[in-house]
Amino acid sequence: MPLRRQDFEIGKVLQWPIFDRNHNLLLKQGQVIRSDRQLETLLQLGLYRDGHWRPAKVTRPVEIEEEDDDPVESADKTVYEPFGNVPFKLGDVLQMRPTGEEKAPYFVKLYGLNDKGSLILSAPYVNGSLVLVREGQPFRFRAFLGKSIYAFDATAIKSHLTPYPYLHVGIPSKVQVINVRQASRITVNLVSSIETIGEFGVEKMACLIGDLSIHGARIKMSRLLCQIGQEVTLSFKLNVMETDHYIVQPAVVRNIQVSDEEKQAVHMGLQFHETDMQRKLILQNFLYQHVLGQS
Repeated sequence: MPLRRQDFEIGKVLQWPIFDRNHNLLLKQGQVIRSDRQLETLLQLGLYRDGHWRPAKVTRPVEIEEEDDDPVESADKTVYEPFGNVPFKLGDVLQMRPTGEEKAPYFVKLYGLNDKGSLILSAPYVNGSLVLVREGQPFRFRAFLGKSIYAFDATAIKSHLTPYPYLHVGIPSKVQVINVRQASRITVNLVSSIETIGEFGVEKMACLIGDLSIHGARIKMSRLLCQIGQEVTLSFKLNVMETDHYIVQPAVVRNIQVSDEEKQAVHMGLQFHETDMQRKLILQNFLYQHVLGQS
């Protein structure tokens, strides 16, 4: 049955679950609508309840945990392995940071393993300029291979400029291995825009991406633009290995939450449609880069 403004009292717990016109659950029994603005935004969706619902009376607000469609990135069980057990392949990308410094890491590629005991790596660059590496300079290295992060400390042995810039780095005796269950969702704060086709044609609005995964995103916006089940396009920029990539990602709205506790009051969960391989690799590398930086 449809609900109207007079069916609600601000600050009182709901006695029944509320759905939109497409039967999607918006609020659970026991939740509270805390402001007129929140109610106005919800009413735009069209609110309904089951006329046959006969629940026990609820007097205390129910604490609703945030929905989590993907497992949050997590790492567990740190172990140490001999360097020879690391499944390196030529061309693998490593993160390289001077020991004891907080500056942004460099990214280098594995060129080879020298039988005299060194890793051969591409020389690091920043904004197109070669970074000079001193002999004996210590570095912390990280690499995401398979479902594990491999980290180790090593010292630069020799830096070469010909026939092209490359490094020899000492091989450590042991490598720290962090098994990552699934780096599927990361917390971000990315400025983006969302676009959809509404009643008056194409509508576009600025928004913030609060978390991101290979399969979707949770965005924050100032007002309600679309409904659950509606097709949208999310546009945003990702920086991977010091290169900006502009992503235009088709998606569908899967859930909507309205908050009165922050300026960006409308939160939407988006599920990404199947994307092309290049865009998927950019997303995946951005996630891996973030996990490496946090390990």
